[in-house]
Amino acid sequence: LIGRGEGETWPTIRTELMEQFNGHYAVVLHLRDYPPNLPGEHCEVWQAAPNGERVSLGAFVSEPDDPRSWKVVRQLAYDPSDYPLIEVTIEPDEGDPDLAGRTVMQADLRE
Repeated sequence: LIGRGEGETWPTIRTELMEQFNGHYAVVLHLRDYPPNLPGEHCEVWQAAPNGERVSLGAFVSEPDDPRSWKVVRQLAYDPSDYPLIEVTIEPDEGDPDLAGRTVMQADLRE
């Protein structure tokens, strides 16, 4: 979903779901070779249900000097099987917490 030039590495996404304690879960997101964000934008990580409902797991900014690999751990107070899809979107830095950008990467916790 992200365009890359000839000879450039495609970014990859890998997710893990880990049960922690008392029915709480952690989602671990590993991104590799993710391109830097343009000025005025950031990345948002979402957990999505098949019906399109989303829960934000947090945001990050990809910098040119970063190794472009992140591990995002989030405690979930809901059943993760209700939100099996992980999406990364590019969002404008406008302060609106709702989904406004485009999806650039997806993963499925069921795989």
